[in-house]
This record gives sequence, C-alpha cells and structure tokens, in this order.
Amino acid sequence: MKDLIFCGIGSALETEFNNNCAIYLDKKDILIIDPNENSVKYLINKKILTEKTKNVTIAITHTHSDHISGLGQLIWQCAIRFKIVPIIISNSITFQKSLKKLLTLMGIDKSYYIFSENNVYNTANVCIEMIKTKHTKDLECFGIILKDDKYKIYYSGDTNDFKQISNIILDKTFNRIYLELSHYPKSHIEYNDIKKLKNLNKIIAMHLTKEIYEEIIKDGVIEVAKEVCF
Repeated sequence: MKDLIFCGIGSALETEFNNNCAIYLDKKDILIIDPNENSVKYLINKKILTEKTKNVTIAITHTHSDHISGLGQLIWQCAIRFKIVPIIISNSITFQKSLKKLLTLMGIDKSYYIFSENNVYNTANVCIEMIKTKHTKDLECFGIILKDDKYKIYYSGDTNDFKQISNIILDKTFNRIYLELSHYPKSHIEYNDIKKLKNLNKIIAMHLTKEIYEEIIKDGVIEVAKEVCF
C-alpha cells in the first residue's frame, strides 16, 4: 500500500499550511479524505483526475469547514467535467442526511454523487472503513482505516478520544497512524500525552499549527506529514 499524499497539514486557524487533506491513489481509483480546494487544484493541475479515472471515493471525517472546503468543487469537477459520479462513504443515516442538506445548500445536484451502502467500501485493491470517534459534542465524527492484504493505516481526522487512539497505536496490526496533534485536549489529541506512549515510529503527525509543528520537529521523535507542491 502506498503512503498518503497530503494537500495540507494545517489546523483550522493556521495560515502557514493548507488545511488538512489527504489523497490515496490506487491505479485509476482516487480516494480523497476531507477534500479542500487545494486537493482539487492538485488533482487537476497534475492531471491525476482525468477522463481515464475510473472511480473517485470521498471520505469525510466531519463537517467542520476546514475539512470540507473543497467538497462541492470536487463533486462538480468529477460529475460535470469528467462524467464521474463520486462515492461518498457514509457511516450513519444522520450523517448522510446532514451531508445531503449541506450539498443542497452548496447547489450540488443530487445526481452528481452517491453514498456507499455502509461504512465499508472497497476500491480495486484497498478496503476503506469509517469508524466513529469523538471530537466535538455537536458533530458526528469518524476516523478512517485503510488496508490491503499486507498493510494497514489509520487516519484520525479530528478526535479527542485518547483511549481509542492509544489502543490503535498499541495495536500491532497497524503499520501507519496519521494523527492530528495539538495542545488542545478538549477537541484534539494532546501531543504531550502521545509522547508517553510506545510505537511512536508508526505515527505521522498532521493537522498542525506552526508552533506544534516546530515543537515536533525539534523533539525528533515523531514524523511529520509533508504537503505536496502545487
């Protein structure tokens, strides 16, 4: 399994980095996690999303604006420009209803996208699973598991469930863990708590402020995700 491509590693109020967003390329299939506008720009300008693309899958961890700023534009590009109807992985009926309402307000025609039948979706070579987590009390939020026959990845989205994350880090079946780190434990994973755990070589930090980025680089214990150039 390939590593994720990051079109942004920044948290909501950070201006040094683009908003957090990752892409996974599986031959002619594309998975976009929390699409921002830069992910659309990257896919188009680098000629990754083309008429030859077979499938586009969208995984949304939650509906905070810094995580879905490019959702409408991505669906438009797929459906209108390339005649591809993207699949949105849905973990719950209530979350699906919220997304439908949001996309209607964006002016996105219902025929331009479809939802997966459940929280697990398979591309040609990779299984994608959405699992529930906790972030803020007013939103449904999800983490993402990507796996094939040999490799298994966890992507946190945004979460404050330290117990869930610590269990995933200790789980030997996970090869890579993409994890947002901060000093805001009410909504996110506290960096100082993570540093106390084992298996930190599996973690790649994302969704960062400049200050926490510099702190992680200085400590040199955890790898940091890298934004691609546009």
